[in-house]
Amino acid sequence: MSQVSGRPCPACGTPVAAGQRFCSNCGTDMEVSRPASQYGGPPPQNFPQAQPVPPYGQQQQYQQPQQKSNPIAEALGALGLLFFLRRYRPGYQARRQSSGCCGCLVTLVILAIFLGIPGFLIYRSVGPTIVNNFQSATKCISNAAPTKTVHPNQKTQYAGLTWTLTTASTSSCNNNTSADQGTVFVKVTLKVDNPTSQPFINSVYSYIRLQSGSTTSSPTSSSDTPLPSSIESNTAGTMGTVTFSMPQGNNSFLLILLPQTRPTISQSTINFQI
Repeated sequence: MSQVSGRPCPACGTPVAAGQRFCSNCGTDMEVSRPASQYGGPPPQNFPQAQPVPPYGQQQQYQQPQQKSNPIAEALGALGLLFFLRRYRPGYQARRQSSGCCGCLVTLVILAIFLGIPGFLIYRSVGPTIVNNFQSATKCISNAAPTKTVHPNQKTQYAGLTWTLTTASTSSCNNNTSADQGTVFVKVTLKVDNPTSQPFINSVYSYIRLQSGSTTSSPTSSSDTPLPSSIESNTAGTMGTVTFSMPQGNNSFLLILLPQTRPTISQSTINFQI
């Protein structure tokens, strides 16, 4: 009879004799259930428990930044895809004339966008003025009466200068501007010689008038080549025109050079008829 080792069966607790492999009560294999170190086998290995990885040692996952959508790029891409599908679809045959027409149409659309919008804005800003000036010029030319011109060549002395009235004319149109109803433009051309050592500086609006009957008019601002406001010293042949608006039907005129107080200048006049 085998000796009892006092070692209980791990399954049922029955004592099992030394050297007995199986439990007599439940048949448990004692070679499997007991530690291997008691029978010369290798002892069970104790592996160290895995330590948690610190946060700085953990591998961070790269997240690709989300790209923002571009509506223009998407629209161009869609158009390109449609063109590709149309051109390379089964049975497609390229037509040179059609492609040329399509290119011309695209070019016209681009030109209309880049030139039409600025042109429209420019027209809105200056177009009405141009149209009005054109209409006024057309009306002035169509309604212009024949111009009457005379050459009085009359001289007078004023402020030590010699003033010569070389030409005088009447017209219903001046610089694309029509005269008011019942009036005409009277334009006089003056030649001035300044033999003095001082320049003559004065505006024609302050010292020249034109009288006809009971009407005395100041110069208008529509002369082609206005008389200069400064006539240099020791010069001869300074030319300029002065235009007046006078009642229609008058033929006799008096050009008046008004007196001045600083410096003292006496009045001078020139009579002429047109």
